[in-house]
Amino acid sequence: MFAYVRYKDKHRALVPITLIKQSKPTDVDDFDPEKVEIVFWKKKDGTLAGHYKANVLMLGAQKRSLLPGHHTIWLGAALLAVPFPAWMYQIAWLMKVQPRRIVPVLQAKTLEAWTAMIAVQKSCVDLGGGLFMMAAQFNHCVKKSATDSKMVRNTALAFWTHEELLVRSVMGNPSRRFLKECPEGTK
Repeated sequence: MFAYVRYKDKHRALVPITLIKQSKPTDVDDFDPEKVEIVFWKKKDGTLAGHYKANVLMLGAQKRSLLPGHHTIWLGAALLAVPFPAWMYQIAWLMKVQPRRIVPVLQAKTLEAWTAMIAVQKSCVDLGGGLFMMAAQFNHCVKKSATDSKMVRNTALAFWTHEELLVRSVMGNPSRRFLKECPEGTK
Protein backbone atom coordinates (compact mmCIF):
# COMPACT_ATOMS: atom_id res chain seq x y z
CA MET A 1 0.00 0.00 0.00
CA PHE A 2 1.22 3.53 -0.83
CA ALA A 3 0.49 6.99 0.52
CA TYR A 4 0.45 10.39 -1.16
CA VAL A 5 1.82 12.78 1.49
CA ARG A 6 2.42 16.52 1.81
CA TYR A 7 5.31 17.55 4.03
CA LYS A 8 5.18 20.76 6.09
CA ASP A 9 7.37 22.54 3.52
CA LYS A 10 4.58 21.82 0.93
CA HIS A 11 6.67 19.15 -0.85
CA ARG A 12 4.54 16.20 -1.98
CA ALA A 13 5.63 12.61 -2.46
CA LEU A 14 4.43 9.03 -2.97
CA VAL A 15 5.81 6.75 -0.27
CA PRO A 16 5.14 3.17 0.86
CA ILE A 17 3.19 3.06 4.10
CA THR A 18 6.11 1.26 5.73
CA LEU A 19 7.94 4.63 5.76
CA ILE A 20 5.23 6.20 7.93
CA LYS A 21 5.95 5.81 11.65
CA GLN A 22 3.20 4.36 13.86
CA SER A 23 0.69 4.00 11.04
CA LYS A 24 -0.98 0.71 10.16
CA PRO A 25 -3.92 1.46 7.82
CA THR A 26 -6.15 -1.48 7.01
CA ASP A 27 -7.66 -0.08 3.79
CA VAL A 28 -7.42 2.96 1.51
CA ASP A 29 -9.95 4.95 3.58
CA ASP A 30 -8.18 4.38 6.90
CA PHE A 31 -6.43 7.77 7.27
CA ASP A 32 -7.08 11.27 8.57
CA PRO A 33 -5.82 14.08 6.27
CA GLU A 34 -5.71 16.50 9.22
CA LYS A 35 -3.52 14.27 11.39
CA VAL A 36 0.22 14.97 11.29
CA GLU A 37 2.30 11.84 10.72
CA ILE A 38 6.07 11.28 10.88
CA VAL A 39 7.21 10.19 7.39
CA PHE A 40 10.68 9.28 6.12
CA TRP A 41 12.05 11.54 3.38
CA LYS A 42 15.23 11.27 1.35
CA LYS A 43 16.60 13.79 -1.14
CA LYS A 44 17.12 12.41 -4.67
CA ASP A 45 20.89 12.84 -4.54
CA GLY A 46 21.00 11.16 -1.11
CA THR A 47 22.55 14.12 0.76
CA LEU A 48 19.65 14.68 3.12
CA ALA A 49 17.38 12.09 4.72
CA GLY A 50 15.29 11.76 7.86
CA HIS A 51 11.81 11.60 9.36
CA TYR A 52 9.70 14.74 8.93
CA LYS A 53 6.14 15.83 9.71
CA ALA A 54 3.61 15.34 6.91
CA ASN A 55 -0.09 14.91 6.23
CA VAL A 56 -1.37 11.83 4.40
CA LEU A 57 -3.58 13.09 1.58
CA MET A 58 -4.48 9.79 -0.09
CA LEU A 59 -3.90 6.07 0.21
CA GLY A 60 -3.80 3.60 -2.66
CA ALA A 61 -3.40 -0.13 -3.04
CA GLN A 62 -0.88 0.42 -5.85
CA LYS A 63 1.48 3.27 -6.60
CA ARG A 64 -0.03 3.57 -10.08
CA SER A 65 -3.45 4.47 -8.67
CA LEU A 66 -1.98 7.59 -7.01
CA LEU A 67 -0.09 8.87 -10.06
CA PRO A 68 -1.45 11.80 -12.12
CA GLY A 69 -3.51 10.65 -15.05
CA HIS A 70 -5.60 8.27 -13.00
CA HIS A 71 -8.75 9.10 -11.17
CA THR A 72 -10.59 6.87 -8.81
CA ILE A 73 -14.16 5.67 -9.14
CA TRP A 74 -16.06 4.54 -6.08
CA LEU A 75 -17.83 1.25 -6.77
CA GLY A 76 -19.28 -0.16 -3.59
CA ALA A 77 -16.44 -1.09 -1.28
CA ALA A 78 -13.63 -0.95 -3.85
CA LEU A 79 -11.68 1.95 -5.30
CA LEU A 80 -10.70 1.31 -8.90
CA ALA A 81 -8.03 3.24 -10.76
CA VAL A 82 -9.17 4.21 -14.25
CA PRO A 83 -6.68 5.79 -16.69
CA PHE A 84 -7.69 8.82 -18.76
CA PRO A 85 -7.76 8.23 -22.52
CA ALA A 86 -5.01 10.09 -24.39
CA TRP A 87 -7.46 12.34 -26.23
CA MET A 88 -8.85 13.58 -22.89
CA TYR A 89 -5.49 15.21 -22.11
CA GLN A 90 -5.69 17.12 -25.40
CA ILE A 91 -9.23 18.21 -24.57
CA ALA A 92 -8.07 19.39 -21.14
CA TRP A 93 -5.41 21.46 -22.89
CA LEU A 94 -8.05 22.97 -25.20
CA MET A 95 -10.24 23.79 -22.20
CA LYS A 96 -7.36 25.72 -20.62
CA VAL A 97 -6.60 27.58 -23.84
CA GLN A 98 -10.20 28.38 -24.72
CA PRO A 99 -12.17 28.49 -21.43
CA ARG A 100 -15.18 30.37 -22.89
CA ARG A 101 -15.78 27.87 -25.67
CA ILE A 102 -16.35 24.73 -23.59
CA VAL A 103 -18.99 22.18 -24.54
CA PRO A 104 -19.64 19.13 -22.39
CA VAL A 105 -17.04 16.41 -22.92
CA LEU A 106 -19.77 13.79 -23.19
CA GLN A 107 -20.90 15.39 -26.48
CA ALA A 108 -17.47 14.89 -28.05
CA LYS A 109 -16.36 11.29 -28.34
CA THR A 110 -13.10 12.01 -30.15
CA LEU A 111 -10.65 14.87 -30.44
CA GLU A 112 -11.73 15.50 -34.05
CA ALA A 113 -15.35 15.95 -32.96
CA TRP A 114 -14.21 18.23 -30.15
CA THR A 115 -12.15 20.50 -32.42
CA ALA A 116 -15.02 20.63 -34.93
CA MET A 117 -17.36 21.83 -32.18
CA ILE A 118 -14.84 24.46 -31.08
CA ALA A 119 -14.50 25.70 -34.69
CA VAL A 120 -18.28 26.07 -34.99
CA GLN A 121 -18.50 27.89 -31.68
CA LYS A 122 -15.79 30.39 -32.64
CA SER A 123 -18.19 31.95 -35.13
CA CYS A 124 -21.19 31.76 -32.75
CA VAL A 125 -22.31 33.61 -29.64
CA ASP A 126 -23.72 31.55 -26.76
CA LEU A 127 -26.99 33.12 -25.58
CA GLY A 128 -27.50 30.51 -22.85
CA GLY A 129 -30.07 27.78 -22.59
CA GLY A 130 -28.51 25.93 -25.51
CA LEU A 131 -29.13 28.78 -27.98
CA PHE A 132 -26.34 29.88 -30.30
CA MET A 133 -26.40 32.74 -32.78
CA MET A 134 -23.98 33.62 -35.55
CA ALA A 135 -21.61 36.37 -34.36
CA ALA A 136 -22.31 38.61 -37.36
CA GLN A 137 -26.07 38.37 -36.82
CA PHE A 138 -25.67 39.06 -33.09
CA ASN A 139 -23.48 42.13 -33.75
CA HIS A 140 -26.12 43.39 -36.20
CA CYS A 141 -28.82 43.04 -33.50
CA VAL A 142 -26.67 44.94 -31.00
CA LYS A 143 -25.85 47.80 -33.40
CA LYS A 144 -29.43 48.07 -34.64
CA SER A 145 -30.95 48.34 -31.14
CA ALA A 146 -31.00 51.51 -29.06
CA THR A 147 -32.15 49.93 -25.78
CA ASP A 148 -31.76 46.59 -24.04
CA SER A 149 -35.38 45.58 -24.54
CA LYS A 150 -35.19 46.28 -28.29
CA MET A 151 -31.98 44.27 -28.49
CA VAL A 152 -33.69 41.31 -26.80
CA ARG A 153 -36.67 41.69 -29.17
CA ASN A 154 -34.43 41.78 -32.26
CA THR A 155 -32.49 38.76 -31.02
CA ALA A 156 -35.73 36.86 -30.40
CA LEU A 157 -36.93 37.76 -33.91
CA ALA A 158 -33.78 36.12 -35.25
CA PHE A 159 -35.00 32.81 -33.78
CA TRP A 160 -38.77 33.02 -34.14
CA THR A 161 -41.18 34.72 -36.50
CA HIS A 162 -43.31 37.65 -35.39
CA GLU A 163 -46.40 35.40 -35.26
CA GLU A 164 -44.65 32.84 -33.06
CA LEU A 165 -43.51 35.57 -30.68
CA LEU A 166 -47.06 36.87 -30.30
CA VAL A 167 -48.10 33.59 -28.65
CA ARG A 168 -44.93 33.21 -26.56
CA SER A 169 -44.48 34.49 -23.03
CA VAL A 170 -41.65 34.42 -20.52
CA MET A 171 -43.94 32.89 -17.92
CA GLY A 172 -45.31 30.21 -20.26
CA ASN A 173 -48.77 31.79 -20.48
CA PRO A 174 -50.13 33.37 -23.66
CA SER A 175 -49.27 37.05 -23.89
CA ARG A 176 -51.92 39.74 -23.28
CA ARG A 177 -51.62 40.89 -26.89
CA PHE A 178 -52.41 37.35 -28.08
CA LEU A 179 -55.42 37.10 -25.78
CA LYS A 180 -56.69 40.52 -26.92
CA GLU A 181 -56.15 40.00 -30.68
CA CYS A 182 -57.06 36.33 -30.93
CA PRO A 183 -60.62 35.22 -31.83
CA GLU A 184 -62.56 33.55 -29.01
CA GLY A 185 -62.63 30.09 -30.56
CA THR A 186 -58.83 29.72 -30.79
CA LYS A 187 -57.94 30.36 -27.14
